[in-house]
Amino acid sequence: MTPLGGAPEPRRRHPERGRRLERRTSSTSQTSCCSCPYTAVVRLAFVLLIATFGNAACLPITEAPKKLGSTVCITGKVLNVKKSDSGAAWFLNFCEDYKSCPFSAVVFTKDLRDVGDVRMLAGKTIEVHGKVLEYKGVPEIIIRDARQLKGEAAKLPPVPKEFDVSRKGRYSAGQIKTKRSTTSSTDVEKR
Repeated sequence: MTPLGGAPEPRRRHPERGRRLERRTSSTSQTSCCSCPYTAVVRLAFVLLIATFGNAACLPITEAPKKLGSTVCITGKVLNVKKSDSGAAWFLNFCEDYKSCPFSAVVFTKDLRDVGDVRMLAGKTIEVHGKVLEYKGVPEIIIRDARQLKGEAAKLPPVPKEFDVSRKGRYSAGQIKTKRSTTSSTDVEKR
């Protein structure tokens, strides 16, 4: 293209990339091969918006049995938090009778450091994100990370320092129990 009756305009290079820019003139606007910097931001915002609204709808606990094997969001009010008899897991129960409840959430003791103090969830409405699995006929989601929890549970406090996760809560960190010596004072005198 030539300016009004002159020699052809030299091609310009992009100052940062060194690529050649081609000028296109039209009756309404001029464009170049470099798009507007806001276009990428708008595209990213659009994708995030769709992703957010696509996953925003959490299902009630009664819908969990229909979603076995799917990664979904389940919402409900945690009525109580119970530790298993073996101490290996914590159960978030959404019903008074856990055996007849259509859904449960489980946190294994080894994951408590990554999840937080789950005892604080009793009485709160939470959203649990994860894959719905079946264990002994009951749908459940295994919580391994705090990012799986949303709602009132989004900011769980960390597990207390005196709660030793590796000992399943039976011992506190820093206390050592040793056997006492069985030697008596008479044994000492004989030596």
